[in-house]
Amino acid sequence: ERAGDRCGSGIRLYKNNVDGKGASWGSHENYMMLRDVPFDEVAALMTLHLVTRQIFIGSGRVGLGERSESSGFQLSQRADYIHAPIGLQTTFDRPIVNARDEPHSTDEYRRLHVITADANRMDVPQSLKLGTTSMLLWMLERSGPSGTALARLLDEVELEDPVEAMHVISHDLTLGREVALRAGGHATAWQIQVRLLEAVFETAASSFGTDSRGEPQWPDAPTARIMRMWRTALGDVARVRHADDTQRLGMEQEASRLEWLLKWQLLERLRRRGAGSWRDPRLAEADIRWAALDHSSCVFDRLSERAVSLCDESDMLRACGQAPPDTRAWLRSELVHRFAPQVVAFSWTHVTVRDPGSERGLFTCDMSDPTGFTRDECADAIARCDGETMTVADLLRTITHGR
Repeated sequence: ERAGDRCGSGIRLYKNNVDGKGASWGSHENYMMLRDVPFDEVAALMTLHLVTRQIFIGSGRVGLGERSESSGFQLSQRADYIHAPIGLQTTFDRPIVNARDEPHSTDEYRRLHVITADANRMDVPQSLKLGTTSMLLWMLERSGPSGTALARLLDEVELEDPVEAMHVISHDLTLGREVALRAGGHATAWQIQVRLLEAVFETAASSFGTDSRGEPQWPDAPTARIMRMWRTALGDVARVRHADDTQRLGMEQEASRLEWLLKWQLLERLRRRGAGSWRDPRLAEADIRWAALDHSSCVFDRLSERAVSLCDESDMLRACGQAPPDTRAWLRSELVHRFAPQVVAFSWTHVTVRDPGSERGLFTCDMSDPTGFTRDECADAIARCDGETMTVADLLRTITHGR
C-alpha cells in the first residue's frame, strides 16, 4: 500500500501459482536431509508423495490445462505444469522431483528442492505440506539403504506414469480415480497416502516404542501434532470422496482443513446461482481474488473464519522480526539488526564483515552449518560485544573459536 501510494498507482499482490493463461510460478519448499540416503530412494519415495499429497494440500483451481484449455475445477494449481519425473530445471518441463544439488550446508547434508506444490492461504494444508514431507524424509534417514520394508513399499506402489498420475489426480474431483502401478494393478491417491502414513507409523514405533494404545511415542509435541493432522486429513478426504456435490456443499469441518474444498464450495455456489458453466469469467475472477493479499478485495479473507487457524496475528508479527533461535538464521539476523554498517556481504554459507585490524580490512566467517550459530551459542558473545570495545570481526572470531 505504501509503495502504491508513492508511485501513484495501486500495486496488487496475490499468493497463488497461476494466472490461468499459461504462466505459473513456484511455491517452493526446501528440506535438509542426510546425504548418505541414496538419491534414487529419495526420488522414488518423493515421487509417490508429491504426486498424491495434492488431495489434501491442493488450493484448488478453475480451469484444466496450462492455459485453461478445458473448463472445470481441479485440486491443484501447479499439477498441470509438471511434465517430467525428475530433472534439474524449474521453469520449463518442470519435474516432480527436482535434482538440483545446492545444499547451502556442510557435506553431511543435501537440500531437497521441491517445486510441485500450491501456494496455500489456509494454515492446515500449508503445515501438512511441510510436515508430512519432513516425516517421510525422516523415515528415509532412519530406514537406511537396507530398509527392506521401505523397499517393498516402493516396489508395490511405484507409479507406472507419475506425470500422468499427477494430472489425473488433480483433475479427479471424485477422489476415487485409480492410477496404474508399475508392478501391476491400480491404486487411488488416498490408498497410497494411507500406505505412506502407515510406513511412518511403523518406523516410529520401531524407533521410539509405543504407548498403551499402540501409538508411537513421538519425540515431541509438534511431531505428534502433524501426525494427527495427517491422519485427520485422510479421514476428511475419505468422507468427501463418498459424498455427492450437494452433501459436499455442507461439509464445514472438512472444508475448514481442505483448501481446495472450501474454494470449491464458494465457486460451486456461485455457479449454481447463475454462473452456469465453469468457463464463466466470474468464477475465474473469484479464483484469482481468493489469492489477493489486499483485504478489501480478497475472497478468502471473507471466509477465513471458516478455516482452522494454527497461529494468530501476534505469532506472525513476531516471526517477521525474530529469526528462529535454533538455526544460523538467528546470528545472521542479529548481525543485520545490530551491526549492519560493518557487514559487507552475506551468502548462504558465509558472512564478510569489516576488519580494521587485518591487512585486507575484511574478515569472512564460514557459517556452512545450518544448525549452528544459534541463540544459545552466540547470545553471550553478542552481549559482551554490546558492552565492550570489540569489532564484529572479533565477535565472529570469538564465536567461531568457541564452536
